Amino acid sequence: MTMTTRPLPRQPEPDSEPFWAATTRHELRYQQCRRCGRAVFFTRAVCPGCGSGDLELKLSQGAGTIYSLTVVRRDGQPFFRERTPYIYALVDLDEGFRIASEIVTRDVDRVAISDRVQLTWEDHDEVSIPLFEPAAERES
Repeated sequence: MTMTTRPLPRQPEPDSEPFWAATTRHELRYQQCRRCGRAVFFTRAVCPGCGSGDLELKLSQGAGTIYSLTVVRRDGQPFFRERTPYIYALVDLDEGFRIASEIVTRDVDRVAISDRVQLTWEDHDEVSIPLFEPAAERES
């Protein structure tokens, strides 16, 4: 069976380029507004909270909690169809921002909202994709 390729972001894209460049070093980057202190994700030119352009790039430790999830059992996109079932989730990172990502697990039915997760990476030539795995599986 031939594996298809994951759809990847198109570069260059000025606002998110610093984020994707950092992924090649396995760094999950977000911004923090120097004016109001808000954590900002995806990277952008201005803070969505106060409108300031004074944003600094920060490094996330990649630990968080599942805010919401769905188990995808059927998918029409060839890459994801080969991975079913898989979990698509919103993860609240400890630094105060939320990211949508896949939860990589051996048992999709044992993962629940509020579970702790940890960052892992899927490497490609030009970018790496941030994924998460249950913290309990990482420890075992």
